[in-house]
Amino acid sequence: FFFTTHDEQFDNMAGFLRQNGFANIIAQDDYPQERVFSILGVPDHDMYQKSLEVLDKAKTPFFAVMLTGSNHKPHVIPPELKAQFNGPNEKENIVRYADWALGYLLQNAASKPWFKDTLFVVLADHGQSVGASPLDQILSYHHMPLIFWAPQLLGAHRQLDNPVSQIDVLPTIMGLLGGEVHNNSMGRDVLKQPRTWVYMVNDTGACVRFADLLECESEDGRKTQYPLSASSWKTNSTDSTTVWKTVHAEWQLSDWVLRQQNIRR
Repeated sequence: FFFTTHDEQFDNMAGFLRQNGFANIIAQDDYPQERVFSILGVPDHDMYQKSLEVLDKAKTPFFAVMLTGSNHKPHVIPPELKAQFNGPNEKENIVRYADWALGYLLQNAASKPWFKDTLFVVLADHGQSVGASPLDQILSYHHMPLIFWAPQLLGAHRQLDNPVSQIDVLPTIMGLLGGEVHNNSMGRDVLKQPRTWVYMVNDTGACVRFADLLECESEDGRKTQYPLSASSWKTNSTDSTTVWKTVHAEWQLSDWVLRQQNIRR
């Protein structure tokens, strides 16, 4: 199942999803039209409520993805909740609403028979830029929440202080689910193999984030280094040259995969 608040054709989502294993897409046309308040469709908690109704009728086990929209412009607080989120700062109001809506989902899901066997994964696609950055990368863009939540499955709370990349999400989920897993991705199960460095890219270059150093590379191969405050994980002992060889190899593989997909089409 794939749930979104807005039009399923945005960014050709529906076309991509149907070609990649999603049988059910629930989007703007599946909600009451009086709840569509902007180009982003319905508020987050409307989508969550719809998802609970749909998943209650689904055969288990199921895989469901929910793409929120409220924390993007135009910021729309649903009319019945405006009194609850009416502070002077619009961005703060919408963040508080989005957090509340997620809590709404989790609290209502807790009463469902499938809850005890469900792993919830909360992930953002990017962080928020705050202020000017003297670095080649805006680090706050790459700083985002990643939460694995299954109170009856995972046991005591645990916080991972090492860096994690979005490519690590899939293999880490598979590690938590258990069973026989063959990881064909470029990520790793970070609960079993913690990272000591992670790379990030933008349109004109890339950087590797070590524990106390940011090392960046431009399109023409020029390297720059920025010392950083010591982080919570151990200082990396891997040679920088070896790390960059790994990064370049992963980019080359990604490029090859994309080109092969285009050839097959």
